[in-house]
Amino acid sequence: MTQKYINSRYGNQGNCDSFTTFRKNEHTKKSLLKLILFSHIPETLGRYFRSVGKMISGRDSWRLERAFTHYYFHRTMADLKLVTDDNWREYAAKFNYIDG
Repeated sequence: MTQKYINSRYGNQGNCDSFTTFRKNEHTKKSLLKLILFSHIPETLGRYFRSVGKMISGRDSWRLERAFTHYYFHRTMADLKLVTDDNWREYAAKFNYIDG
């Protein structure tokens, strides 16, 4: 597997986890922003800098850290979309998509 493929897979998983967590808990906009600021952004930056450190030291595990960077970045973007787009929030909260 290439690094680009792994990054893409982890990024897509971040989108899915954001959607699933919102449907399960239906966070308020305020709680989503707190989650982004105090969990997702620090985790994204931490994973990125760990991947750089591991890459410099020659360890192959930097690839997984870089993939997790993509996971948290995409999760942050998906949560921001839930905060800013009310139509998307309504769509994500639906339980029956057939009725429209």
